[in-house]
Amino acid sequence: MICNCALDYLGDERGNVFKTPFLLRWARRAFDEMVDVMKNFQLPDVLVVPATFVVTAGTTMFDPQAETQLTGFGDPRLLEERANGTTDRFTPVRMVDILPQMDPGAPADKFYFYTFHQEKVQVNPASQDIEVRFTYYSSGNAELLDETVTIAVDDCLNFLAAATAAKAAPGKGYTDEAARAKTDAYGANNPNPLANPGGYLQALVDSKLRLLQQSPVVPPMYRAGQFRH
Repeated sequence: MICNCALDYLGDERGNVFKTPFLLRWARRAFDEMVDVMKNFQLPDVLVVPATFVVTAGTTMFDPQAETQLTGFGDPRLLEERANGTTDRFTPVRMVDILPQMDPGAPADKFYFYTFHQEKVQVNPASQDIEVRFTYYSSGNAELLDETVTIAVDDCLNFLAAATAAKAAPGKGYTDEAARAKTDAYGANNPNPLANPGGYLQALVDSKLRLLQQSPVVPPMYRAGQFRH
């Protein structure tokens, strides 16, 4: 979609001049810029909510990357759980440094707590299969971008398409198209757009700031002995 929208900017809807591999090279540059700006504003780099997966009863450790084929994995943000096969709401699992001791003869119905070390999740075994939803921050590795990758950042398409077109156009002599796309992506006459975003980049940053202010993730308070037997 990024490449197709960039082609619209360039007036080359059929891609006769700007081939996909050429556009992808510049899309990766635009992606890197987006991640850098989000870091500068202390926003989540690239927030991804992958498909859920099931952890079987009795499991004590699992690898979320292997379970969901995650790419560009950075740091965990939120682990949620619900009994497998139900339509219950997902509830947060609290990350702790050390798992509370549980009676191995009477496992709990859910995990409630987890630790994260060397990209593995460790939990006390549950008495039933648990459906897990894992939300994480991407490392922002643009080299992973290809035609199969989904960038799960709301409202990023306009910026990435315009920035891709702005970067790709000069190499083919499309100077007017480059100027128009650059203005849309970064704002008009902006000498330092990554420090002072304008255009679509500013709209993207503003939307993330509003989202962060409206929906902070606050894990439930831990009370000593709450789930001990």
